[in-house]
Amino acid sequence: MTSDTVEAPAGPHDLAPIRVLATEAAELRFDRLPADVVALVGMSVLDTVGVALAARAEPVVQLVREELAGPGDTVLWGGARSDPGSAALVNGVAAHALDYDDYAPGSGLHPSAPLVAALLAAASLESGRGRTVTGRDLVAAYVAGYEVQERLGLVLWPSHYARGFHTTGTAGTVGAAAGAAHLLGAGPREMTAALGLGATDAAGVKAMFGSMGKPYHAGRAAASGLRAARLAMRGITVGDDPLFGPQGLVAASSAATPGDLGPVRAPFGEPWHVLDVLPKLTPSCFGTHAAVACALDVRAAVDGQPIRRIVLTIPPVLLDVCTIPTPRTGLEGKFSLAYTTAAALRHGAVSVASFTDEAVRASPVVELGSRVELVLDDGLVKTASRLRVELGDGRVLTAERDAAQRLWTDNPEEVRPRVEGKFLELAQGVATPAEVVAMLRDLPALPDVDALSTLLVGVH
Repeated sequence: MTSDTVEAPAGPHDLAPIRVLATEAAELRFDRLPADVVALVGMSVLDTVGVALAARAEPVVQLVREELAGPGDTVLWGGARSDPGSAALVNGVAAHALDYDDYAPGSGLHPSAPLVAALLAAASLESGRGRTVTGRDLVAAYVAGYEVQERLGLVLWPSHYARGFHTTGTAGTVGAAAGAAHLLGAGPREMTAALGLGATDAAGVKAMFGSMGKPYHAGRAAASGLRAARLAMRGITVGDDPLFGPQGLVAASSAATPGDLGPVRAPFGEPWHVLDVLPKLTPSCFGTHAAVACALDVRAAVDGQPIRRIVLTIPPVLLDVCTIPTPRTGLEGKFSLAYTTAAALRHGAVSVASFTDEAVRASPVVELGSRVELVLDDGLVKTASRLRVELGDGRVLTAERDAAQRLWTDNPEEVRPRVEGKFLELAQGVATPAEVVAMLRDLPALPDVDALSTLLVGVH
């Protein structure tokens, strides 16, 4: 039987889900990006390198730096150099070591730590080959990587997280692979391979929370993502759909079904998920942020009265994330609602200095934290908390907060100076912090990303 009918080729959104995502990521161009997205990328890069510079003396950062510093031209932020893969790992660890890096409320990812570390390492790799990577190149690659990892993260959430996986280490690896592959010039075929290799490298478990192993997730994601992109560009092949197919990452590590793949099939820009990113203004697990905000709301009204009882109502998802009752180290303090709430009530602020080993063991805060009672309410969204403080004079103070405000979209003129001020505070000791701020305020105008890396290597 013959026919003169010619079957129309499949459109990009009739393809297997991984190829849909890969095509969108590979074909994204800077000129497609709206102005608010472009401006946000520079702010996110600034925030990421700032928290990494502030963490350069953290034990975990020193350990991985000592192990991996060596021959190479890629900058380890804050001093020294190494090969691109090692630099991606060291810088990714540093960017997440203080738990002060940004957060994506939809997927629960820390999106920029693995992504920025992988991208600047990829830019260094390209520079070594004689290609200049511009600020426009970096912006487009960041958005490509971000949109891939967030769409994957939305499909994985919440069952993936509930099973014990840390999305920064899993979806973050795939996002870093996408961003790095975009920067290296991948087409849809190479991008598909990069995503597939990222999927098979994806790893990170929540059992590491409160330890040096958690920031290692971000560093390993950056290094693995970069390696996946490099191998994809060399022509390595992958299975039909290692992300969304049978026995792929999603099927193996979550309860998601084919009906949950809407975020993957939606074209980039419908919506721009990158606009939901939340720069952190408290250096602790994002699950503690709403409680800290509640404590700061009521603190002035305490007015020196003894506190008889503290009841903190939280969503159940936080139970296995940030409920260490009596932290013994600064790292554990970042995952303790009792400690962070007590510190905010007692001191009126929660800062980097709040998370030394000595600070979390201070008797007055430990005693106040022991009074924090946790109550679960599945009616609360995952980023919200409700606080009730009973005082010795009989008064009852209450507050409720949701920490997941769309800060950049709703109030960019307030957010930018706060993030820039955060950077200037954290980057003390860097040779020219004001120059870094100015450079990233207009990232698309940067003719060579190497100029940024050069600023990040010099310290007093």
